[in-house]
Amino acid sequence: MSKEVCEYRLQMRGRPVGSYRVSTLTKQQLVHIDGRLELQGALGRKTIAQECSLHKDSFESVHFSEWQQDGSQKRTFEVVFDSDQGLVTAQRGDDYASIPYIQAYRDPLGIFYELRQLQTRAHPERLQVPLIGKDVVFEKVSELVLETAIGKLNALLYLCQPGGHYVYVEAGGSRTILKFTQRLDGQVLEASLVKVGYEAERDSGDKRNRRNRRNRRNHRSRAKNRKKS
Repeated sequence: MSKEVCEYRLQMRGRPVGSYRVSTLTKQQLVHIDGRLELQGALGRKTIAQECSLHKDSFESVHFSEWQQDGSQKRTFEVVFDSDQGLVTAQRGDDYASIPYIQAYRDPLGIFYELRQLQTRAHPERLQVPLIGKDVVFEKVSELVLETAIGKLNALLYLCQPGGHYVYVEAGGSRTILKFTQRLDGQVLEASLVKVGYEAERDSGDKRNRRNRRNRRNHRSRAKNRKKS
């Protein structure tokens, strides 16, 4: 089983400021996505890693986690979307909080996978999805030919609100995200695709350990919620 791996060059005002790597793997009915952002230069040294799992067909999020390493400081955040229990549980450090699962929530990483599939729908011009606390809307702006590191490709340009981010998605083919912009620390960060390929998936001990820790945290969270009720 292989996973798709996309690598991006990060620039700000034309200067290199880091790299971004995102891998996507489909296993049965779930899609697993890992993203790793490495910042340097004008933005200082910072690492942001994200992981998510979502349903392949409905795009509903199952799990999302993020950790940031900024110098000696490390921050972690994790969300479990449990439709069976009717709860969304978030963890930051040792603190837990839950809200009712009232709609098919998405997560900040998984929504870009859903955007890639938008071309296969009857109305591919607009996508509105619910995140926790807000809805995100992608509106198709134009069709264009984009010069990339892997050649000239037909692309669809979407505007994301709120935030005013732009996302360029390959028209047809693998529907790869070719380029995107994001506001970071009050400035515009630009990510451009430099490489796309496939790698064999390896279920390493580290991944198994992370999965086991996540399962234990989910069990503790559910136990706490049962006690509160």
